[in-house]
Amino acid sequence: MVEIASEGKLPANRIYGMACPQNTQNGKEDLKLAVVKCLTEAEATGLTSIALPALGTGNLGFSNAEAASAIYEAAVEYSQESTTAALQTIHILVFDAPRLEDFLRELWSRSEE
Repeated sequence: MVEIASEGKLPANRIYGMACPQNTQNGKEDLKLAVVKCLTEAEATGLTSIALPALGTGNLGFSNAEAASAIYEAAVEYSQESTTAALQTIHILVFDAPRLEDFLRELWSRSEE
């Protein structure tokens, strides 16, 4: 579920709140669906960029590698299925070195394909 909230005092056009899935049997697919929903909502409202935190890597129990894989897969699926080119940039915000290394490793492995 994705909800649009007021941006308050943040330098943003919109804030999306979402209920992320726990890392269960379908957790990765559910996380991908939640990311695609955010991207779809952003595009539908005319945004050209979106910033996502490293979803799933905290209390939800995903490893950094699992979360990175789910987020990148969602971005690729979204870009392949999108009928417009409005959303141009997806930023993934990573706040510590170990997480960053895992997200970069996943990105590099995808760029070699």
